[in-house]
Amino acid sequence: MDDVRAFRKAIGLAVLVSVAAVPETAPAETLTILLGELPPHTTRDGVGREADTIRQVADACGWSVTVRVEPFSRHWRSFEGGAGDAVGGVPEGLDLGGYRTAPYITYRNGVTVLESSGITVESLADLAGLSVVAFYDAKSIIPAVGEAMDTFADYREMADQVTHSRLLFGGRVDAIVGEGMIVAEYNQRLAADDNPMVDASQPVTFMPIFEPTHYAMVFRDPDRGAAFDACLAEVSDEVAAINARYIDRYRDVIGDTYDP
Repeated sequence: MDDVRAFRKAIGLAVLVSVAAVPETAPAETLTILLGELPPHTTRDGVGREADTIRQVADACGWSVTVRVEPFSRHWRSFEGGAGDAVGGVPEGLDLGGYRTAPYITYRNGVTVLESSGITVESLADLAGLSVVAFYDAKSIIPAVGEAMDTFADYREMADQVTHSRLLFGGRVDAIVGEGMIVAEYNQRLAADDNPMVDASQPVTFMPIFEPTHYAMVFRDPDRGAAFDACLAEVSDEVAAINARYIDRYRDVIGDTYDP
């Protein structure tokens, strides 16, 4: 009997030792990322071309991320005020401190007009004498717009970009200055509205007259920023697939504008 008890005790100790020897899996590090609301790149719900790209890179780095979405440009100020571990959508020339990563996404600003208008725009000079609407603070974000605005018959900036589409389809402006995919997204939303008040099915033409805008992340911790760059390079194929999935939704308007 004593031998049996001794055997059972030995087995119990062996089990305890083996369990203790199994290393605990460290929980994924959770980072808070600040992004500006610019659908379809980042929606209010924290999904989209940009948000999906960041999550793909974060997953490769072994991070869990919480995406905090704010009105575009306000998210920069929030980061400067101490919120978040990193901020996305940071253009060249904007210094927010911290570690600036390599660009992870490219936007294409340009001009959208009704196809029926016959308007062709190769530069802002072609908008002279026309009525133009642009996104909020476009004259600062795209300095050339600020320089040319006095040549337009009418120029206004509005944060509500679905109103841009309504003005264009309603014939109240001649052109929208804005990011191609964003304008196309709001056009689609307006077309799906039960009461759009305008004919949003009219074909439009997008002309990317400005240089591509490359956005980077800024991390408070330089080590995390360097890790983001390394992980971004590792998942380049996956990021290309994310881009293709979103770009194809608007292919009839933007064509091959966003293709590498």
